[in-house]
Amino acid sequence: MPKPGKRTLPAVLVLLGVSALVACDATKLGVSTEPPAGAEAAATRGIRGKVLDLAGQPAGGVAVRGTLISNNAGGLISNNGGGLISNNGGNLVSNGSGLYRIQSGFETQTAADGTFSFNTSEDQVLTLEAVQRDNIKAIKLGAASSTEPFTLQLAPTGHIKGRVVPADSAVTDLLNIDVFIPGTSYVAKTDDSGNFTLSNVPAGRFTLVADHQNLGRAVIQGVSVVSNQTVQPPALELSTRTPVLTSVTPADGAPGSLVTLKGEHFGISSGKRPDVFLNGVSAQLVSATDTEITAMIPLGSVSGNVRVSLSGLESANRPFRVLRRLDLFPEYQRSSITDLFATPPTSDVLAVGASRSYHVRAFDTEGRLVPSPTVTWSLIGNQASGFADGVLTPSTADPVAIAAVSGSLSSAPLSVEILPTIVGVDILPKPIAPLNPVNTAIPPAQRSTIPDWVQLKAKAILEGNLTRETRFWYQSLDGDLTISETGLVRITADADGGTRRVKIIPVADPAKSLTLDIPVLHQGDLSFIIE
Repeated sequence: MPKPGKRTLPAVLVLLGVSALVACDATKLGVSTEPPAGAEAAATRGIRGKVLDLAGQPAGGVAVRGTLISNNAGGLISNNGGGLISNNGGNLVSNGSGLYRIQSGFETQTAADGTFSFNTSEDQVLTLEAVQRDNIKAIKLGAASSTEPFTLQLAPTGHIKGRVVPADSAVTDLLNIDVFIPGTSYVAKTDDSGNFTLSNVPAGRFTLVADHQNLGRAVIQGVSVVSNQTVQPPALELSTRTPVLTSVTPADGAPGSLVTLKGEHFGISSGKRPDVFLNGVSAQLVSATDTEITAMIPLGSVSGNVRVSLSGLESANRPFRVLRRLDLFPEYQRSSITDLFATPPTSDVLAVGASRSYHVRAFDTEGRLVPSPTVTWSLIGNQASGFADGVLTPSTADPVAIAAVSGSLSSAPLSVEILPTIVGVDILPKPIAPLNPVNTAIPPAQRSTIPDWVQLKAKAILEGNLTRETRFWYQSLDGDLTISETGLVRITADADGGTRRVKIIPVADPAKSLTLDIPVLHQGDLSFIIE
């Protein structure tokens, strides 16, 4: 048996092993007898404080809650579309509309000497609230990690009683609007008249916010809550107003075309998205400001009214014509654009050096004519030719086609033959024999066989002394001489002798027209036969 006071070798080894194991575990657990220093110490310094009772003495056993209100540099109330108080991913405290977020994960009770502490990182900012009873509280907003302790002085609470009002008198339902103090859990709901009460709010100075998903937001700074009193701040006026639509430009267009709506209160600066409807069909928004919206006319829309809708508030209606058909007419057929039944041409002719305007006849979805429709112009073929605002000025003798376009709608292409420069007009026959007016005083069997008509045949003289058959207009400049569209000239019966005039106009370049003299015999004058 071993003697008292002596250890055998196995016992010594066991003790050494236990010591080593303890040392090993301590190393794994990070146990250290040295106090933290430098950055490590700063990262763990946390938030410390003391709560004082109504008499200013340390208050033990008081509940203290630290609410994480922000972990970013965005401030208490962000300016994002959701209207979040912070984006720290904490618990949602609202009616489900995403109004604000708080994270309540810091709770403790004060020690007998009234002290408390929270282990927080440097970037965490808390709202500290000490609650002895529902009506005895203290609060500290924006408490950050610091080496200095915070002091919270308990005091009787107060109340905030107020009213939320709409920006527009058209809004009558003000039920369930959120009213809250940012960074705290104090939130109330309005009644249908907009009245609210925040009860048992700690004494202090606060920002008050009203927020509604559709009606917008209102903010009042510096609301002072005094113990045992009810404060009534000014009315919180929400930001969303009924949109005012003053103009729609243009007043017509086909699906796919763009339209500009001007007015007021389109809600963009309040983070709202307006909607544009044409006879109940939603239009795609291309751009929007508070006073101007650019939208695309939707497919399937018909003529009717345009309106702007913002969070359930509706503007007045403005008329809009949705185009269904476009037809092209050259300047010389301009009167056809008001004729429901006129057949649009499929071709035209124009010479280099000349220019011509083209006009659009438009029908809307109701089959009604649309005067002066808004279109863009398309040129197919010779891109060197000038074509702007419906005026074609060819520069080379190459054929082109033109069309009028509105959104997804286009007129049928109009083919335009381009001739070289016209320098003059050549006329056959040469010379032109005098016309013999019918003498109605003489029986038909005894009348002269000398004709009272002549058929003219015109050609265009082109640059380079070439001639070309093309289209012409014929115009009589004297009342007793008629001329057909094909150039058949006829003197009326019993007309006086002398000279009559006709004008021959090349369609390709009306400026190069020719005025031609037509001789007419006097009654019984046979001198030209003798000659």
